[in-house]
Amino acid sequence: MTTERNVCEISPVNGLQPTRLTLFVVVHLFGRVAGLIIGACVGLKYFQIAGLAIGAVVGFLLGHIVGYLPTWLGTRWMFRSIEKSATAELKDSLDQGEWNFWQTMTLLQLAARKENVQPYLPRILAMLESDETLTRVYGWDALRLVFTELSQRIDDYEPRARVEECRRKAALLHEYLAGLPS
Repeated sequence: MTTERNVCEISPVNGLQPTRLTLFVVVHLFGRVAGLIIGACVGLKYFQIAGLAIGAVVGFLLGHIVGYLPTWLGTRWMFRSIEKSATAELKDSLDQGEWNFWQTMTLLQLAARKENVQPYLPRILAMLESDETLTRVYGWDALRLVFTELSQRIDDYEPRARVEECRRKAALLHEYLAGLPS
């Protein structure tokens, strides 16, 4: 289990697996490209060739900051929303639809509140064996963040590996758990 910490203290990029192309990723990429082009054009117009290079770098950095702002604000909103939610609301959200980053952070918040998260372990183990890579990624993240000791038993698990390999490693956890007293 995790130590008593607030979900907001855990960085969303703290070893978590990147998942898919989102609007936030596109905005971030567009911000960098637009910043690079605008910076290069402004630099070239006012300071010739040296200005082109310096303007491109400065523009890229500013575009990076501005482009990342929606991601940062959205992440902060998500963590605050989870942190302020009632325990019953958090438990309800774990039973809705496909698992995603929100559910992983919700489960982590429940663990931080010292709630019993063991009933969710079978679902997470099933996610490790899924045919879908993204589901395995979310399952692996949840296992590493919430059930840290268990994840260390299959430390070399790679959610993007072949399904058969993922199932073989998940079976090691099933065997270990079957040998534990109830």
